[in-house]
Amino acid sequence: MQNFIVWMNPDREESATAAAKLNGAVLTAHTDGVMAAIGRELKKMDLEADLAVFAQTCEEFAKQANADMICISRSTGDAVAAVTYLEDGYAGEGISAVADLRFLMSVFRYCFNKPEKAIVLRDALNYLSDADITWLFSRHSNAIIEWQSNEGLGLYEFGFSLSDILTDGCRHVLREVVTGWLNSEILPVLCAEPA
Repeated sequence: MQNFIVWMNPDREESATAAAKLNGAVLTAHTDGVMAAIGRELKKMDLEADLAVFAQTCEEFAKQANADMICISRSTGDAVAAVTYLEDGYAGEGISAVADLRFLMSVFRYCFNKPEKAIVLRDALNYLSDADITWLFSRHSNAIIEWQSNEGLGLYEFGFSLSDILTDGCRHVLREVVTGWLNSEILPVLCAEPA
């Protein structure tokens, strides 16, 4: 996982808006690197990928800013965004599940700095797709199973029985278990982040 500062095209009047929308995004890996991931994210926001012209790690930005006394100036058209880039296979300790949830709920990013974010994000879990649930489980299965075991939660506690799995498959069970873990373990961490 790396954090980047993204410089927007100073000659485009929509750059400030694009920077504001992109700021705080958590980007999944792209085979062509961070700039391609940024372009993909901008396209998801119905913006042009070429609005982003340059990305540098936060460390590089700070080093350059301290050495050259670089200043971001809106009067010269400067617009920047900070993003988190998850390299392929990222499975960090502790924060990866929060980062994954931030990524999946990026459409709700507007509420991350609002007091009511806990309510909005809890309700937003209902809108995660089956693919999202499966992806989260594939990345955090050990943590989910450990939580379930530590809490003494079996199928019956989630309102299911073995016959449900045999007749309906695991989709509904997986959704209940993963959203239960998200509600119990991950949302409180995300919601505790400063507004």
